[in-house]
Amino acid sequence: MTQQIPLNELKHSPNNVRKVKGTEAGLMRLAKSIETQGLLHNLVVAPNGSGYVVIDGNRRLEALQHLLGESSSNLINCVVMDSDNPEVGLHANMMREDMHPLDECDVIQSLVADGEEDYDSVAKRFGRTQKWVQQRVALAELSDKAKEAFRVGEFNLAVASALTLGTHEQQDAYLKEYEDRQHYADTAKRFMVGGKIPLTACLFEIDDKAYHASALEIEGDLFGDEKYITNLAVFHDYQMNWCEHRIEELQKDYMDAIMLVDQYYFDSPECKSMKHATDDDADSDCIMVCSYNTNNYRWTEHRMITWERDQANKELEEAQQEEEVALTPWDYTAPQRTLLDAYYADFVKNKLYENDNGFLSALMKAIICHRRLGYSYSNVNRVGHVYADYQRIFKEDEQPYGYSKPDYEKYIDTHTELAQKAWDDNEIPPLHYCLNLDSNQLDKLFVAVCLTGLSNVDMADWTIKETHPDFTAEEQWFKPDMKWLNKYKTEQLDLLATQLMGNPKGQTKKDKVENIYKFLQESPNFDPFNKPQ
Repeated sequence: MTQQIPLNELKHSPNNVRKVKGTEAGLMRLAKSIETQGLLHNLVVAPNGSGYVVIDGNRRLEALQHLLGESSSNLINCVVMDSDNPEVGLHANMMREDMHPLDECDVIQSLVADGEEDYDSVAKRFGRTQKWVQQRVALAELSDKAKEAFRVGEFNLAVASALTLGTHEQQDAYLKEYEDRQHYADTAKRFMVGGKIPLTACLFEIDDKAYHASALEIEGDLFGDEKYITNLAVFHDYQMNWCEHRIEELQKDYMDAIMLVDQYYFDSPECKSMKHATDDDADSDCIMVCSYNTNNYRWTEHRMITWERDQANKELEEAQQEEEVALTPWDYTAPQRTLLDAYYADFVKNKLYENDNGFLSALMKAIICHRRLGYSYSNVNRVGHVYADYQRIFKEDEQPYGYSKPDYEKYIDTHTELAQKAWDDNEIPPLHYCLNLDSNQLDKLFVAVCLTGLSNVDMADWTIKETHPDFTAEEQWFKPDMKWLNKYKTEQLDLLATQLMGNPKGQTKKDKVENIYKFLQESPNFDPFNKPQ
């Protein structure tokens, strides 16, 4: 039954099947569409107490609330169901056109890249099987040429999956040989697994006495300098022998070393209680997790530490600090240090943007390029994010009061809207839109995008600090919100109050926080990074 219901009587359903929240930019586009075109699809709702819950259309509800306000009594067209049945929302979402499998792969990769998600949790998020997720992730192993051909529809998902069994060189060779011919999954699979292996795939040194070139039955390429291994069984034995010896070597230096075959570390049950180790973690506390991929012959090593060992080390370090050193206002808790880095990053990013003399563009391009040239999973000698994905400065619940979006983010928003309009009006793709910008606009947009790709940790890295003036020396940058001060321990607040304005006695922690906050807003003279001698 269809009826009109006041907006303020509609609320989000706790059983919403779409668990992954959309982006703010996507929400703004949807709100703009509703504002100009009206609500094209009715909300599907069910009675709930004195109001209704939205079964299908929660993003439309959020867009309407953004446009009209949550307390608005404007009437909204709704289809009313008898109950809040999750199956209705699932059916509505599944009936919508799916993304391209490569786009789905990118989404999944971003979710599991930092180890916080695994295949099982992602599958549950999207209402898919674990096998479906694994099939999508495997598409990341396609070469650039294969990805392009897949996107334009030269072959289907079955062929794409078969191609992931081979190396990029094998995939490109297959596409060249079968150009302008019908593609079949069985043909592609035989081409991938039944061919010769390039000598460059060897992890072992062939001049080593343990690995004999003659046993590999190596032959040369008549049309190039590459050499190929034809005895695949011996190659496999040699590879695995090298892997086992490498594990034995690592076990001498680390608490343990484990090997995964054709498995990502973030999807291994053995690694579920682990996280990436930092430079401060001793090797003796760490586990080296190694992965060998039998499809592309790649060996990777991840220096990791169990959550329990990491927490125990932190507690021991805190206990030692409390016993050996008296607390000062420069002794921060981990959450406080994280928030401090956010203040610093927010200030310096804005100053870099305001004072750009052309060098910043070169720096940002260099950051992107060096990631491509020196990429490794060890996070060593890397600054920034290779894809310039958005890195939030402040957590949502820790944004300072009155905080506004930086100018460089507003500049991106402006071009996002213009690019969307160019597509809507003239079907100009975003890439062409960017290429049509003049050099100054493109450089400015490039810098802005790259700035959003730098995390708070990157901004505090000494290699980045050396590339720009010390803006903090010229201008007072640290104007903390009370959220920062509330992270102090009471005894530290006493020390800070004494240093700044004498020691007001007989006050509650709330009083001290408020007094210090007012003082720092009016007469800021506290440098949170530099402890006075």
